[in-house]
Amino acid sequence: MLGLDGLEYECSPKDLLVTTPVNGESRVIGLGSMLGAKYSSIQSDTTDVILEVAHWNPVRMRLTGRRLGIATDALYRYERGVDPNLPVWAANRYMELVLEMCGGSVVAGHRDVGGEKPRNVIRVRPEFVNEYLGTNFDFDDMKNALERLGFVVEGITTTRLSEFAQGFKDVTQMTEEEAEKLNQIYKEDFTWTVYAPTYRVNMDIPEDLTEEIARVLGYNAIPETLPNMKVNDLTRSTSDPYNRTRELKNALVGLGFQEIVSYSFTSPDEMRIMKLPEPVLELRNAQSSERTHLRPCLIGSLLNAAKINLQAKNVLLFEVGRVFPLVDLEEERLGALLMGDFATKTWQTGIAGGFYSFKGLLQSIAAKLGDELKVVPIEKHVAEKPLVLHPGIAGALEYNGAFVGIIGAVHPSVSAALELPSNIVLAEIRLPLPPRAWAFSDPSRQPAAIRDLAIIADKGLPYSRLEEIAKNAAGDNLESVQPFDVFESERIGLGKRSTAITMTWRAQDRTLTDEEVGAAFQNVIAAMRSAGLEIRDS
Repeated sequence: MLGLDGLEYECSPKDLLVTTPVNGESRVIGLGSMLGAKYSSIQSDTTDVILEVAHWNPVRMRLTGRRLGIATDALYRYERGVDPNLPVWAANRYMELVLEMCGGSVVAGHRDVGGEKPRNVIRVRPEFVNEYLGTNFDFDDMKNALERLGFVVEGITTTRLSEFAQGFKDVTQMTEEEAEKLNQIYKEDFTWTVYAPTYRVNMDIPEDLTEEIARVLGYNAIPETLPNMKVNDLTRSTSDPYNRTRELKNALVGLGFQEIVSYSFTSPDEMRIMKLPEPVLELRNAQSSERTHLRPCLIGSLLNAAKINLQAKNVLLFEVGRVFPLVDLEEERLGALLMGDFATKTWQTGIAGGFYSFKGLLQSIAAKLGDELKVVPIEKHVAEKPLVLHPGIAGALEYNGAFVGIIGAVHPSVSAALELPSNIVLAEIRLPLPPRAWAFSDPSRQPAAIRDLAIIADKGLPYSRLEEIAKNAAGDNLESVQPFDVFESERIGLGKRSTAITMTWRAQDRTLTDEEVGAAFQNVIAAMRSAGLEIRDS
């Protein structure tokens, strides 16, 4: 069919068409309600017009319009449903306008091949409306509300209800036969038969009528009541994932993070600029050229949020959202980002911002939830380093011993391409987080024994390695290991760094002796030296 818009459309056997016989064949003169054919269009010399008005199946119209990419005003109205009894009225109105404005003449008569369509019938109990809304509306008020909207209501009224109630004694005094008779009459007489106007194509079930009554009588007439929340042992744990996510969000907000909610859409070009994995799920009806696919990760959304907030000096964001890394895989993940300084600079290196401050924030969140988060070399879990991260400032995240995600600084080339500062660090973590076995021990009432130790090591050796050596050698009574000073000087050697730690020992049932603590302390010193590290004496 050659349409009025000058484009050719290939029709399908499932399309609804208007055709006319021409030389023994059918010629299409209209593609349903959505578009007319060029063949049947009115020209400057047109004098005779045959008017065809129809009611079209909204589902079929919508499917045809979507398949052919047609979006006309007629389709917009028909796919949402219109009055099936409208065609004759519309045709008469059209003829009236022709006579009034064009000076034409109308041939008498018309052919109606469909006939008038009946009203949709809905049966509903008035009590159902009150039960559903939690109201005590009068039956006559509800009936009047529907009739004002064009409905026809047949059935019980308030007067009939009073007469019915007076004809029966107290239910508690009825015999079984009387109660059964009462129930039968109740089912027959206490149900409304409602005939909906044909133009109300959305009226099908009792709940639709309930909504109309509430709308007319006023939502403010619905009383405020607390829902009856019954917890069943079989469903008690269904909210656990939600509760864990809520606790995680609360912990993030408590440390200064702000939550963002972003679109789940992206594009291959955007992912390439950010050096992120290519998206694999393409949208059939994309919103724009920048939103053609579903995102494979949250990092892109975080970087876009950072671009929007460039005017802010300190940005600390997180998002919990869905990602689609594979065609058949959908995951929920946590993404977090730090841009700029987190806090005022102090004597400790890196406390103001950067990778180590960000790592400390994430570890604090895990500790607040009663869990443990470690940063390990990224090669331990990831075969190829993510290109979006700086190759020398990236790591893998282990939560309660399980690999859950990555952390690192944004690659300088990505920052430059997005016109972002170079001090951005971020992380992406797979949810739900693996739980930790619940355990509890009474705090010890015994005094603590404290020893300090300064270790000289290469600057490239992470503190986590020093802590690991100390814990393995200090024995079962070790309570904690904490760093308290970092020192660099030519006296201890170029490329060297002195890290001072405090170790605390405490027993649950007794006071530790100096000999026990001294022996444990010497074991730590020996372990450090065995690992090739020096002990600083002064």
